[in-house]
Amino acid sequence: FSVRDDEIKVSEQLIRSISYQEVYEKVFQPKCIGCHGSSGGVNLESYKSASSHLEGIKNSTVVRRTMPRSPVKGLTKSELQLVAAWVAAGGPELPLDGSTTG
Repeated sequence: FSVRDDEIKVSEQLIRSISYQEVYEKVFQPKCIGCHGSSGGVNLESYKSASSHLEGIKNSTVVRRTMPRSPVKGLTKSELQLVAAWVAAGGPELPLDGSTTG
Protein backbone atom coordinates (compact mmCIF):
# COMPACT_ATOMS: atom_id res chain seq x y z
CA PHE A 1 0.00 0.00 0.00
CA SER A 2 1.82 3.10 -1.13
CA VAL A 3 0.93 6.52 -2.43
CA ARG A 4 2.60 9.67 -3.74
CA ASP A 5 6.26 10.12 -4.52
CA ASP A 6 7.24 9.96 -0.87
CA GLU A 7 5.65 6.57 -0.45
CA ILE A 8 4.26 5.34 2.81
CA LYS A 9 4.99 1.66 3.01
CA VAL A 10 3.35 -0.57 5.56
CA SER A 11 4.20 -4.13 6.39
CA GLU A 12 1.77 -7.00 6.15
CA GLN A 13 2.41 -7.56 9.87
CA LEU A 14 1.28 -4.01 10.71
CA ILE A 15 -1.81 -4.38 8.51
CA ARG A 16 -2.72 -7.60 10.32
CA SER A 17 -2.09 -6.19 13.82
CA ILE A 18 -3.60 -2.68 13.54
CA SER A 19 -6.81 -1.80 15.36
CA TYR A 20 -9.09 1.21 15.69
CA GLN A 21 -7.97 1.63 19.31
CA GLU A 22 -4.31 1.92 18.31
CA VAL A 23 -5.04 4.45 15.56
CA TYR A 24 -7.36 6.33 17.92
CA GLU A 25 -4.80 6.55 20.73
CA LYS A 26 -1.76 7.32 18.57
CA VAL A 27 -3.26 9.48 15.80
CA PHE A 28 -6.94 10.42 16.06
CA GLN A 29 -6.94 11.51 19.71
CA PRO A 30 -3.81 13.69 19.64
CA LYS A 31 -4.12 15.06 16.10
CA CYS A 32 -7.74 14.84 14.87
CA ILE A 33 -10.36 14.89 17.63
CA GLY A 34 -9.96 18.65 18.18
CA CYS A 35 -11.85 19.17 14.91
CA HIS A 36 -13.34 15.71 14.29
CA GLY A 37 -15.07 15.05 17.59
CA SER A 38 -18.77 14.77 18.36
CA SER A 39 -19.53 18.31 17.15
CA GLY A 40 -20.73 17.06 13.78
CA GLY A 41 -19.23 16.33 10.40
CA VAL A 42 -16.64 13.56 10.34
CA ASN A 43 -16.53 12.14 13.87
CA LEU A 44 -13.48 10.02 14.69
CA GLU A 45 -14.32 9.48 18.37
CA SER A 46 -16.14 6.19 17.84
CA TYR A 47 -15.20 3.14 15.84
CA LYS A 48 -18.59 3.04 14.11
CA SER A 49 -18.34 6.63 12.92
CA ALA A 50 -14.63 6.52 12.01
CA SER A 51 -14.98 3.29 10.04
CA SER A 52 -17.90 4.73 8.08
CA HIS A 53 -15.54 7.46 6.82
CA LEU A 54 -12.72 5.10 5.80
CA GLU A 55 -12.47 6.25 2.18
CA GLY A 56 -12.44 9.91 3.18
CA ILE A 57 -9.81 9.26 5.84
CA LYS A 58 -7.68 7.49 3.24
CA ASN A 59 -8.02 10.31 0.71
CA SER A 60 -7.54 13.29 3.01
CA THR A 61 -4.92 11.79 5.31
CA VAL A 62 -2.89 9.25 3.34
CA VAL A 63 -3.30 10.18 -0.33
CA ARG A 64 -3.63 13.98 -0.43
CA ARG A 65 -2.27 14.60 3.07
CA THR A 66 -4.55 17.58 3.60
CA MET A 67 -5.37 16.52 7.17
CA PRO A 68 -4.71 17.51 9.82
CA ARG A 69 -4.89 21.20 9.02
CA SER A 70 -2.94 24.01 10.63
CA PRO A 71 -2.35 24.78 13.42
CA VAL A 72 -2.13 21.04 14.11
CA LYS A 73 1.20 19.67 12.98
CA GLY A 74 1.06 17.20 10.08
CA LEU A 75 1.28 13.49 10.69
CA THR A 76 4.69 11.93 11.17
CA LYS A 77 5.76 9.05 8.95
CA SER A 78 4.91 6.54 11.69
CA GLU A 79 1.47 8.12 12.20
CA LEU A 80 0.85 8.00 8.45
CA GLN A 81 1.88 4.34 8.45
CA LEU A 82 -0.63 3.55 11.20
CA VAL A 83 -3.49 5.23 9.34
CA ALA A 84 -2.44 3.67 6.02
CA ALA A 85 -2.26 0.21 7.62
CA TRP A 86 -5.68 0.64 9.24
CA VAL A 87 -7.18 1.69 5.90
CA ALA A 88 -5.42 -1.15 4.03
CA ALA A 89 -6.78 -3.63 6.60
CA GLY A 90 -10.31 -2.38 5.92
CA GLY A 91 -10.63 -0.31 9.08
CA PRO A 92 -10.89 -3.15 11.62
CA GLU A 93 -12.06 -2.52 15.16
CA LEU A 94 -9.83 -5.35 16.40
CA PRO A 95 -6.57 -6.66 14.91
CA LEU A 96 -7.12 -9.11 12.05
CA ASP A 97 -4.57 -11.50 13.55
CA GLY A 98 -6.32 -11.62 16.92
CA SER A 99 -3.42 -9.99 18.75
CA THR A 100 -3.63 -7.13 21.18
CA THR A 101 -1.91 -3.90 20.20
CA GLY A 102 -1.08 -0.67 21.91
